[in-house]
Amino acid sequence: MRDLVPEPDKSDAHLHGIIQLAIASISVGSTSHLITNIIFNLATWPEFQMLLKKEIDDTLAEAGGEWTVESMGQLKKLDSFMKESLRFNGHVTSKWIAAL
Repeated sequence: MRDLVPEPDKSDAHLHGIIQLAIASISVGSTSHLITNIIFNLATWPEFQMLLKKEIDDTLAEAGGEWTVESMGQLKKLDSFMKESLRFNGHVTSKWIAAL
């Protein structure tokens, strides 16, 4: 954020705090909408539930039962399902991003 503000404001901790709070308040809403839409999509297409659960279980087993950045990156089906949920219900997220 420091790189995006004018030089005199780079050291203004109060301004940076306000900016961070604004970003957080916007992202909470859009993240909540996305997660809600993912849950709705899982309820609408229950055939994906076991497929995604198997991918999560297999990935977690391969990672020794511990989530890591690498193991999270292996969740290709879950990532695809989430992206499709965002694509079909993106208007909610886009509206929040446009508010920035």
